[in-house]
Amino acid sequence: MNKLPPLTVPAGVRYIGQWADFHLGNFPAKCIINKVIPGCGFTRFCIETPWENVILCSPRKMLLQNKYEQHRTQAFLVVNEFEEDPGVDQNLIRDKKSEEPKIVDSEDDPMKDHYTDVKSRLHKELREYLGSHIQHKILVTYDSFRILKEVLQEIGIFQNFYVVIDEMQAIMQDSRFKSSTEINFLYHLRDSHSALFVSATPMLEEYLDELPEFRDLPYYELDWKSKDWTRVSKPDLEVISMTSVQAAAKKVLSEFLSGNYESVNIIDSFGNPITKYATEIVFYVNSVSAIIGIIKSNGLRDQDVNILCSNTDYNQKKIWQKLGKKNGFKIGRVPLEGESRKPVTLCTRTVYLGADFYSDQAKSYIFSDSNSDYLSVDISQDLPQILGRQRCDENPWKNNATLFYKITSDYNKFDKAKFENLIEEKKKVTQTGLSAWQKLTPEEKNVISKKCLSDINVKHYKDDYMSVNKVEVIDPITGKKSYNMVVVENHLVRVAEKRAFDIQQIDYADRFSVFSALSEEFSDGFSDKSSELDPLEYQVKEFFRMYDGCTRVSEKLKLLCEAGLTDQARSIVLAQLPDTDKVKYLYTAAGPERCKADAYIIKKITTSIGIKFFSKAEIAKEIYKNFSVGDVIPLPDLKIKLSEIYRSIGYDKTPKAVDINVFFDTELCRFTDKLTSKRIRGYKLLRKLL
Repeated sequence: MNKLPPLTVPAGVRYIGQWADFHLGNFPAKCIINKVIPGCGFTRFCIETPWENVILCSPRKMLLQNKYEQHRTQAFLVVNEFEEDPGVDQNLIRDKKSEEPKIVDSEDDPMKDHYTDVKSRLHKELREYLGSHIQHKILVTYDSFRILKEVLQEIGIFQNFYVVIDEMQAIMQDSRFKSSTEINFLYHLRDSHSALFVSATPMLEEYLDELPEFRDLPYYELDWKSKDWTRVSKPDLEVISMTSVQAAAKKVLSEFLSGNYESVNIIDSFGNPITKYATEIVFYVNSVSAIIGIIKSNGLRDQDVNILCSNTDYNQKKIWQKLGKKNGFKIGRVPLEGESRKPVTLCTRTVYLGADFYSDQAKSYIFSDSNSDYLSVDISQDLPQILGRQRCDENPWKNNATLFYKITSDYNKFDKAKFENLIEEKKKVTQTGLSAWQKLTPEEKNVISKKCLSDINVKHYKDDYMSVNKVEVIDPITGKKSYNMVVVENHLVRVAEKRAFDIQQIDYADRFSVFSALSEEFSDGFSDKSSELDPLEYQVKEFFRMYDGCTRVSEKLKLLCEAGLTDQARSIVLAQLPDTDKVKYLYTAAGPERCKADAYIIKKITTSIGIKFFSKAEIAKEIYKNFSVGDVIPLPDLKIKLSEIYRSIGYDKTPKAVDINVFFDTELCRFTDKLTSKRIRGYKLLRKLL
């Protein structure tokens, strides 16, 4: 990769639009620009700059709609009914027969008339826009770039535009789900005069070097630190292991819906101390099915929830099928600045890339399960994007989030050597197939290329990397343009498979690997992973190796107290131990000095600090004496009842209504209080968990 010296952002510049000397013309016609910071205003600059005509390409319809709604008077949004936009909220890939767009390749194609109608309408609407604006800003998805390019070429002004490809990392990420779309997009960019690939989290260098479209491009990185280090703020990221997305989401929502909002004390603009509450929460979970499950299991209503996912008929029908059409749940839109917002927002990856949230009181929660492609969050690419979604500086949680993660299970572990052998075998099959295809007649090529496209839709590159590209052909006599279908190697899919393997088998291999990946991405001065182990890395890894080898609580407690961990290492260790861990409970309640003085004898420690340690089983015994499956209990009554139970057995924990979720699977419900006639919340107990 042709990596050039960083471009220093001048002091006093927080957004690209404030940089007086910044122009797209300062860059080579084709290059990669690493913005480094999400939310630095690059997209806004492209739309608002008075000096340059811009075609802004985005991977998602929803993101373009969000940008268009903010700039209606300046921009033209390409609306193309021909585009299927399957999105990548994929568990869909398991449910739908085809994720690939239809290819119009001949005069006899039944889609030809529809394609012609779309082009004709686009011609008319574009000419009206071009005639009424001095500077031209056109918003288009990757999928529809081809048709826009054709129309502008026919009008004769395509060369007047800079082509900016926003969120360029999506080209690789999406290639596993709609591969022909991405490879055709690159084909049409290849013969374009301009292509500026932009992202705050571009593809990692090791993957860019494997892709011929990118490996030789000039690579620019914006340096925000050297002139003002405060412009690059370290995120406040709480990291918690989870057993499942549904369980973790339920825990957060139980507190939130009970009114136990997270709070923070700040100083307002007048210098007065105030307390702000996170009365909105945003969940990032890349699965429509998971979103449906969260809504059902927590009793959420349409008025409570904004669902942000690919706005397709398939997704909407699935939501209505599972939640009931009469309940009104519809796929929503990203609220503009100043518009009202619902308390709970549930997002898929459709919103990860570039959407603007303008809340001054929203906290973000991210859910990542590495055992599933569509539930796995890429720490180096997805996570920084998510942390950049909240735009409002008045939001104390703008740069704050909680990441719930699940490491790769043993049944999903896969040997790297075996994986590399599989890749090599698929490459060999691909080369054999391409060689054979070259020897076919034009008629045979047409038949085989269509079959290849069909195989992609069914097998999703399971056996090879053979793909279909649309190659433009111009008749030298008539000048008429047509497209031939050509079988090519889809190296995008190969590199995407490698990235997916690295995420699952390396980044999420164990809890230590997760912290290593996070430290590498978000901490300054983290040592090179290829060199000798970092001291912090070594401490944590060695501690858990010894801790997991201990069989008795007293042994583990002694190790925690006497291991000589640094404060940073100890905080990582404690964060990874669940709150229900007896060792963590004793260490936190008694402290290391008390534990040592009592020779790590559990009975002595609990006597010394005046507590009795209760196991889950002991508490459950009392809980199940007082509650039964089918009970419906108001939240205030539940808290009072739990307080009585805890007091009766000498359990010193402060009761919360959400405690019941440890012992019962529950459903949040609403009913009318007979005494006050008010609508109140309560839990219905569905089944025992212990």
